Amino acid sequence: MADFERKLAMLAERGTRVGPEEMIERVAADLAGEPLVVAAKQRKGHGMSVRTDDVTNEERKRPGWVWAMAAFVAVLAIGAVLLLLNDRGAGEPVVPAPNTTIPTETTLPESETSTTLEATLTTSAEEAFAARLAVVDAMIEARNSGDYEAWRAFFPAEKPNIFDNFVNDESELDWQRSYMAANEIWTKTGPCSATITGGVGCPMTLVNDFFGPAGIFYSVPNLKLYFTPDGELAGLGADAWDIAGDPTGYADDFDAWLAEAYPDVHAGFGPRVEGEGALPNPDDMPTALQYVDEFIAQSDKYPVGG
Repeated sequence: MADFERKLAMLAERGTRVGPEEMIERVAADLAGEPLVVAAKQRKGHGMSVRTDDVTNEERKRPGWVWAMAAFVAVLAIGAVLLLLNDRGAGEPVVPAPNTTIPTETTLPESETSTTLEATLTTSAEEAFAARLAVVDAMIEARNSGDYEAWRAFFPAEKPNIFDNFVNDESELDWQRSYMAANEIWTKTGPCSATITGGVGCPMTLVNDFFGPAGIFYSVPNLKLYFTPDGELAGLGADAWDIAGDPTGYADDFDAWLAEAYPDVHAGFGPRVEGEGALPNPDDMPTALQYVDEFIAQSDKYPVGG
């Protein structure tokens, strides 16, 4: 291989421009140790004649390995030229041909996608809240109508959660029936809002005709209305109650006065509501309301704060 490289160098130093065919002939001849035998002729594309001093009439035969070596050299030379041209083009930017359309992705930027998703979620939450608020308003309307059955129908038939108490027996709701018989009115005192559990919270006042004249009423900063995943009302409760006066004490005072002032009327009342002092039961409440104003007028205790 070293001898082959030396001969290439020697040919390069002679400064004679030759084509690939002649180079192969010369290399093969030098490697074989024989003088070059070439008939004088014109090389196409070079415009020059090449003649040797030792020309024979019969071309000497060359071994086959010489031709194989010469072909190998030619392949190496051509490969080197191609590699050089490739290296020169490396790193250069590819410029698209004129009027070439470069396809682009049609996906939204991340910021726009995030904004769109957030808007969708916000819209869905607002629609769900509006639907549940409509249920709350309908429930309040039924309550204020005094129709207990219509109001009760908004809650589960079994073990409804009424003011954070799961009712096992309908008699446990007699106090609500008595309040409704006393024309209790529920009034929203501010805007309602969605709770973290998917419910609705509303500031409310609860005033009826039995306690109201005495200055006693319920104020609920946040009446919570619970909903099922399907959007049905599941119950209601409150974190706190602001009560003006003492409802139980007032009911007891009224009952004592009625027994003394109108013993026959008092004797006609049935059992009081359990757990609510002397609160008249739902059936007796309409009669009791007829004596409330008279009781307040003769009292030095009521109205509260009066």
